[in-house]
Amino acid sequence: LVNMYGITETTVHVTYQEIQPHHLTAPRLPAGRPLPGYHLYLLDEHGHPVPTGVPGEIHVAGGGLARGYLHRPELTAQRFP
Repeated sequence: LVNMYGITETTVHVTYQEIQPHHLTAPRLPAGRPLPGYHLYLLDEHGHPVPTGVPGEIHVAGGGLARGYLHRPELTAQRFP
């Protein structure tokens, strides 16, 4: 069993995590490690890295990331600052 995470702004998946028996009783499944060619950053609302264990927003960088939304400049500006 594998947990793969991806968002609309990427080609398909960004992370990969094989699910182990201990994950089945954990309160949350890990998103996993980035696939080759991607980098992940967990940032606060100001765009600064958060310490380990502190909630944040996943930001993705790499070759599979879209450049923006077709014919949607406002959404592109919002999601690709």
